Amino acid sequence: CQSDASCEGNQKCCQTGCGTSCQIPDGKPGSCPNVDLPIPPLGFCKTMCQTDSDCEDTMKCCKNGCGHMTCSKPMH
Repeated sequence: CQSDASCEGNQKCCQTGCGTSCQIPDGKPGSCPNVDLPIPPLGFCKTMCQTDSDCEDTMKCCKNGCGHMTCSKPMH
């Protein structure tokens, strides 16, 4: 995707480890950090969450730069 307008319905155009993709927004505030480097460095090459609701407190479910998802501290 190029922008939110190129996504269907209420999906948002979000950065991933390999560019951008349309994703359904979650209810938690903040946004995922950019994945210039894996989170944490070297990343967990395993999916740890599928949505923000799988993460504790204010943590968000984000791409980790290794092709998987992990709970990360949001950017505000």
